[in-house]
Amino acid sequence: MVPRRERDDAVKVRSAAPVRRAFTLIELLVVIAIIAVLAGMLLPALGRAKAQAQKTVCLGNTRQLAIAYLQYAGDHDDRLPDNSTPAGQPGLAGPDAWVQGNVQTWTPFYASNLSGNALHTYAPADGVWRCPASKAFVTAADGRRVPHNRSYSVSAWLNCNSLTNSIKGAPPIAASLVGKLSGVRAPSRVFVWAEENAVSIDNGAFGIRGPDEFAWFWHLPASRHGRSATFASADGHAEARTWTGPTVARQNETEFNADDTRTQRPNPEANPTLAVPTPPQDPDRVWLMERVPYD
Repeated sequence: MVPRRERDDAVKVRSAAPVRRAFTLIELLVVIAIIAVLAGMLLPALGRAKAQAQKTVCLGNTRQLAIAYLQYAGDHDDRLPDNSTPAGQPGLAGPDAWVQGNVQTWTPFYASNLSGNALHTYAPADGVWRCPASKAFVTAADGRRVPHNRSYSVSAWLNCNSLTNSIKGAPPIAASLVGKLSGVRAPSRVFVWAEENAVSIDNGAFGIRGPDEFAWFWHLPASRHGRSATFASADGHAEARTWTGPTVARQNETEFNADDTRTQRPNPEANPTLAVPTPPQDPDRVWLMERVPYD
């Protein structure tokens, strides 16, 4: 028989042990609510940070492509890369153009069209040719989604034949085309590379009407970075243009915004963004027109 005093001591020891207390349902709900509020505050900031990082990378891409363009001219007696398109075959590249193929059309040569382009030696990383914010794709023969191989195009005012066949009624502008780097006056003003809308992009040329032509957009710039797109000029610098006019941002957001671009462009050779009308003094159109080598 255990003495009474020892039993009392055992009871005291047991009663002195800490009591484990679980959270109540209300306390758990309060903690969950606090976490939800914090997440709601952080996620938009994280989204903005990601978007800014993508814009920074895109700017870096266009700058690298501008440097590649200048290096090509330096290695080819000042000649600019051929940017021609075949007559009567819109959307396709000329036989000697710097890049072959149509971004909208998957073929077994889709990847090699990019890696075999005339400037790839100077900018060999495939990621440089594609905006990190782009989700656009084409569909391969086996049903695979293949990301667009390119997001950037070269101004049609630079060693391109597209402008020699201007729309009927527009003034002749072939004399304004530039074939040599030394022919680019005010190179810091003239853009070489444009980030192009994913539905609009096809061959290697990006067209913009001249100051005396119709109030139309020819090809549609992108608007992936908070209503802005990146451009690189003939002096090698890159910049982002924020769209303030009534056309570019709206077209990107409401008309030509599909990741599966062929859903909005069933015929890859027929660009639906061509001849998008806009007011003559649209500030975005004016900004672009001021950055072509027009005499």
